[in-house]
Amino acid sequence: MKPEKIQIVNLRLPSIQLREIVEALAQEGHLCIVSETMDTAAEALSQAGTKLLLAGAADTDLPDLLAQIRSVDSQVPRVPVLVCLTQPPSKSNKTLFSAEIDDFLLPPLHLSDVRLRVQRLLQQQNKKGNLEAPPQNGKRSTTTLGTNLGMPHLIGRSEAFVAVKEKIPRVAACDATVLITGETGTGKELCARAVHYFSPFANGPFIPVNCSAIPTELFENELFGHESGAFTDARQPRRGLVAEAEGGTLFLDEVDTLHPLAQVKLLRFLQDRQYKPLGSSRYRQANIRLLAATNRDLPSKVREGKFREDLYFRLNLISLRLPALRERREDVVLLAHYFMEQAARDYRRSVSQFSHDAILKLSAYPWPGNVRELENIIRQAVIMAEGTMIHDQELNLNVEEYGGPPSWKEPFNVAKARMIEAFERDYLRQLLVACGGNISQAAREAQKDRRTFFGLLKKHGLTHAARNG
Repeated sequence: MKPEKIQIVNLRLPSIQLREIVEALAQEGHLCIVSETMDTAAEALSQAGTKLLLAGAADTDLPDLLAQIRSVDSQVPRVPVLVCLTQPPSKSNKTLFSAEIDDFLLPPLHLSDVRLRVQRLLQQQNKKGNLEAPPQNGKRSTTTLGTNLGMPHLIGRSEAFVAVKEKIPRVAACDATVLITGETGTGKELCARAVHYFSPFANGPFIPVNCSAIPTELFENELFGHESGAFTDARQPRRGLVAEAEGGTLFLDEVDTLHPLAQVKLLRFLQDRQYKPLGSSRYRQANIRLLAATNRDLPSKVREGKFREDLYFRLNLISLRLPALRERREDVVLLAHYFMEQAARDYRRSVSQFSHDAILKLSAYPWPGNVRELENIIRQAVIMAEGTMIHDQELNLNVEEYGGPPSWKEPFNVAKARMIEAFERDYLRQLLVACGGNISQAAREAQKDRRTFFGLLKKHGLTHAARNG
């Protein structure tokens, strides 16, 4: 994509975040013009060639921001609007997202997300204005998009992870619903983006939705939108998430958190891809790819009556399971170097290597928070490092709790037994937390009979953390 002029309005963005965004977009050749208020932005937007408005905003700014955007629209030609929120919107402000905003990002703000959203909006803008010569057949190759935008963020060489990566192009080729499973922090949204960019819907938008953040009473409105006058505060029509994802992909993250009433509404939509905005008298047909993700065991929730079986089967036409980081330990160091290079570039640090002791510490830790935890730890270490090397003391990890790193000074069998014991204790502790201390449920999740599972708890002194189930 050719370089474009981007107008940035710094309403509430921290100065360091603003600088990082400007530098990241400048590295791709874009010209960024920074304004402090929407008033000065209106004058800048009136200059020929501006293609995108990127605004930073706190939740309290949203009503004024929308009014200001409407004011700018009345003075200059319409350009795409991307809003970077400094905090999640309140329930009252969620209804304010309307046609004035084309896309938005919630904290924590990652530069990779900003670049992807900017790239998509600029592509759409250029397509509308015929400012860029279209590729043959009018669409970019999905293979090219998948290779350039999807796969680079899926880092790993382990057999378990490569097996999932190799499935993505095949899974993406059809329009069947895909259920992506895996623990928190394993990269389910990155996997969903890769499926999107390899799919026939790659030239459309990718709309991620955190289901746990949508109140049940607003679910239908968020998903399908509403017409003017549909309810008391509906002064203007509002496009829902399904309409925003038209021609692209709608990604429902944490789908297990949906209330039973919301599950019914989603099931009806999945049956024929038809929906009706609130207050409308006619149904509309959606042309979207739907992906869903969960970090919980949905079959268990189905058995417990907490998730509809028919909806589960609709979502689980194809499944992709992302392995936990402890299941792909050979990828830890590879990922650590990737995040170190990324953080060093983002924070303008000269850090470029790990000490031997740091590598041992990274390899020994079980990573209960998975790849997300690893990224955060490496970013902290890059900031705290005094020279070009990250040492073990700069890695904020409590390895001792898990038995300490393996040492060549110990006999092989001794070191192996100690690490296995540490793994078992951490696994059982996490499983009990996830199951609310219910031994029967935890035993089913671990695929162990109850007596054997209780013996493991007793071995590691964790019976006090469990309750009978």
